[in-house]
Amino acid sequence: MQRRAARQDGPDRLTGRRGPKRRTRTTARIGRIHARAADLRRGALHQATTRLAQRHQVIVVEDLAVANMTRRKPGAGKGGRGLNRGEAA
Repeated sequence: MQRRAARQDGPDRLTGRRGPKRRTRTTARIGRIHARAADLRRGALHQATTRLAQRHQVIVVEDLAVANMTRRKPGAGKGGRGLNRGEAA
């Protein structure tokens, strides 16, 4: 759909012309497709979190500084990267 919209003639910003109705219909269709994908993602996330909340009494979220764990430490040599030690070789 987006490729089709890219090939179609769009609104003219200089003259202020609106552009063809077919282009408007195509962009509306693209919007509906994106909205459906967003709704599916949101629904799947809601179902997963609801399932977790029903199966477990306590859920703990740990806020890890992953960037600090994967960053190269000064003077650590070739393999001193914490989580990335296996990838450094």
